[in-house]
Amino acid sequence: QFQKPYLEFSGACEGCGETPYAKLITQMFGKRLIIANATGCSSIWGGTAGWVPYTKDKTTGRGVAWGNSLFEDNAEFGCGQFLAVRQRRIQLRDRVSAALAKCASVMSTELRGGLEQWLEFSEDRTVTEKIADGLTALLKAEKDKAPEIAEVLRLADLLMKPSMWMFGGDGWANDIGYGGIDHVLAGGHDVKVCVFDTEVYSNTGGQSSKATPMAAVAKFAQGGRSQQKKDLGALFMKYGTIYIASCAIGSNFKQTVQAFTEAENYNGPAIVICYSPCIEHRTKTGLSQMSLDQKEAVDCGYWPLYRYNPALREVGQNPFQLDGKKLTGDVMKFLVKQNRYAQLARAAPELAEELQTKLSVHLKERHDAMRAQAAAEPTDGRAVANGAGTGQQLVILYGTDTGVTEGLANKFSGMCLERGLRVSKTCDLDEMSEVDELMNAAKDSIVVVMCSTCGHGDFPQNASLFWSAISSPELASTALKGMKFCVFAMGDRSYADSFCEAGKLIDRRLAELGATKVLDMGIGDDRDEDKWETGFNKWLPEFWTCVKAAEPADDGGPRAPLFDIKIHEDSVLVPQQLCPPGATLLEVGESRRMTPDDYERDIRHFSLITKGKDFPFDLGDAVAIYYENLKEDVDAALQHFALNGEHVATVTCVSDNVSDRHRRAFERRVTVRQVFTEMLDLFGRPTKSFCADLARFATSAAEKRALQRMATPEGAEDWKKVVDASKSFFDLCKQFPSAKPPFDQILSIVPLTKPRLYSIASSPFYAPGVLDLTIVINQWKAASDGRVVTGACTRFIQRAPVGSKLACAAVVGTFKFPKEDTVPMVMVGLGTGIAPIRSFMQDKLYKKKIGIATGPMVVFYGCRREKEELFYKEEWEMFRKEGVLTELVGAFQFDKPHYPPKMVFVSDKMADRPELITNNLLDVGGFFYMCGPAVATPSVQKALKSAVAGAGKLGEERAEKWLQELLHGGRYSEESY
Repeated sequence: QFQKPYLEFSGACEGCGETPYAKLITQMFGKRLIIANATGCSSIWGGTAGWVPYTKDKTTGRGVAWGNSLFEDNAEFGCGQFLAVRQRRIQLRDRVSAALAKCASVMSTELRGGLEQWLEFSEDRTVTEKIADGLTALLKAEKDKAPEIAEVLRLADLLMKPSMWMFGGDGWANDIGYGGIDHVLAGGHDVKVCVFDTEVYSNTGGQSSKATPMAAVAKFAQGGRSQQKKDLGALFMKYGTIYIASCAIGSNFKQTVQAFTEAENYNGPAIVICYSPCIEHRTKTGLSQMSLDQKEAVDCGYWPLYRYNPALREVGQNPFQLDGKKLTGDVMKFLVKQNRYAQLARAAPELAEELQTKLSVHLKERHDAMRAQAAAEPTDGRAVANGAGTGQQLVILYGTDTGVTEGLANKFSGMCLERGLRVSKTCDLDEMSEVDELMNAAKDSIVVVMCSTCGHGDFPQNASLFWSAISSPELASTALKGMKFCVFAMGDRSYADSFCEAGKLIDRRLAELGATKVLDMGIGDDRDEDKWETGFNKWLPEFWTCVKAAEPADDGGPRAPLFDIKIHEDSVLVPQQLCPPGATLLEVGESRRMTPDDYERDIRHFSLITKGKDFPFDLGDAVAIYYENLKEDVDAALQHFALNGEHVATVTCVSDNVSDRHRRAFERRVTVRQVFTEMLDLFGRPTKSFCADLARFATSAAEKRALQRMATPEGAEDWKKVVDASKSFFDLCKQFPSAKPPFDQILSIVPLTKPRLYSIASSPFYAPGVLDLTIVINQWKAASDGRVVTGACTRFIQRAPVGSKLACAAVVGTFKFPKEDTVPMVMVGLGTGIAPIRSFMQDKLYKKKIGIATGPMVVFYGCRREKEELFYKEEWEMFRKEGVLTELVGAFQFDKPHYPPKMVFVSDKMADRPELITNNLLDVGGFFYMCGPAVATPSVQKALKSAVAGAGKLGEERAEKWLQELLHGGRYSEESY
């Protein structure tokens, strides 16, 4: 949705149903897209005159290459383009191989490593897109070193593997050009076809084509077409080797994106047929509601949504996936909204009724046939039989908008099968949108519901019908009696008012209808360190216990690794810094210690440069920093495991149970050192499960027993010693030196480094182009021996030089702000918790300077000592002079004269100044913010209550009620740790 489109002002009819698909394809593949466009509507708006609406990237110059051929030979034209490009890329491979063989010694390390990597991944569109521009620049710089390098440069425009598509309408695809398309697709070439199906010859005035449905009036079919629409997808399905999808972008955007993605990635021919409402349909509501027209077409079965992927057969799955399973609309009501059908009803009502009835019956029969096709078991015998297990039978239902929950449901299904459970069905919730159907499926089963929440409490698109069915007030309280269920809800806690709302509603409603809950609802939070996996990994053992699932067969030896690693000992590589999904590499602009050098705590003002980066953040947000392990630690680990850090590796993910971060990192070659530095949490806090995993590699029987014991309840005392000593994963490896897993197993059993969250201390409007943080270097004494230990992330930050780059991701904050800037804000900042409060002050100052009236701002600032830890002192004075800071009240815990013996806390200062609370919170409904250690929360809330009870004269009972209203009414925000 937010990707740059490479299709601009098309000149198509307003509301055209074709251009959204073309635009989407350019958003997905635009920098490497080559289009062969058949004459027709898409060639007219695609090539209006001496210019085309397709454009290019301003930075790289890459964009859409577009060409138009005749109506009758576009498939042959596109195939010719494909064959020409393929031949030139074969030549390019030959030239690269020759250059490496003859003149690698004169190449820079960057160029040699890049060309070696390109040879390995030359057919991978994603990898070649990432490395092509950098390689081209290196080739230009070194072309004079050898003629072989210059020859590679001559063909460098094809270093990036192109995405080659043919565009055209239904007349081309079904009529005049059908023979060419059939010939090209049957030939097995890796070409992609997008058919804009308007169901008529749109460009020449709306003549009937073989894609025109029965009963529709069109030119050359004035009496209504008497034949059924040609089923292009079904015809090509007969080959069994062609990827086919049928889409309607306004009905299901996710399915359309998924179809284009799968078509592009499929190693072979693909065709995507896109329902494209046209002005020739003469829809009564006009094309301004084109997306609604598409949704109604799918809901009533007029247009099918499906994907046929032959690659699924190779892994024992049904290649046909029906994405529009439930029909909820009325075909006749849909037809009457379009004059192409209504016109016949006015002119010949009996004929119209006859044809439309036949059409309706045909659509119903087609949908039933597709449902049966989607439910069929694969016929080649490679499928895992769901009924093969002997354990509890399950039905797994999911609701998702983005596909994440669907992926989890499929992963969970596989895990259940591994433990001998029987999974009778895994499908979206809407497939069970009739109570009788749900009860039939639930017979002798436990129904597991996995559902995400969209936005502020909305149900996912494929769960709305299910919710409508079970939320009906007409259902009896015993409607689901006898059904057993459990729910795993997924959400984002930054939506505090509706966190996991969809899952919670389903969980509550199923119980209200008499179903038996066998397990408390699990919660996956997108804001947790490992996103939803944190909650899922907590819920999963409880589920196994609940269903009495057997442990997977285990002989105590190493499990199959999750990765296949190929080491290229003779290759070189200048590694590119890894950037996890959703993160951006930001340059360190400043790292300034704010406490004296001889002070016990190192607290830093840390700035990152966002200028020129697509890194938006809002007031109150946080930033997640992905840290790197230090060189001396990595050197020690490499030596321990006898690994050469400079070896170049190709890592292939061979299991579904790996993260997207793994997959993204291994899209290109890496060095062993890079994996240890940028990915593995080897120097972080270990887990008990790691002990069990490490034990599998111990050659010493005593070490094996000790590690296994630590992973059990009986080894609690041994594990406590590990915790008290603040040991890391690597410390355990050194403690048990006979356990030396190989590289592929290290990567499988050691988790990824976890990003650390820091509140942003600056306003994006007041200080554009930078992002400030206030970071304390986290140090503590190990309980076992008093040794000072420094946290892995802040240890890295402490040493990160100005100019270096850090992988960062913006995280939506949980603060709520008043609608009016004149509403008072009372804030408590403890230690580095002052960071977001600084950003609030900057925001208010920015607004005041542009003429926006601002209200009172009161800050209670708590820290250890005023001299050393009252940060940004000059700024507070400036805020006061500018009139945005009403009052700053300091609570300095260890300062004289009160200390010793008394320590002063911020709650004490709140008690000293109750009028600041009553005047701003009680009297005029201001907002309150608490930022700092969670241990201080009870005393701060007690101080609030005491102030309004005493100075506010509410009394104890009313003060408690007021506090609860403040906490739960959206005027209290807390960011604690």
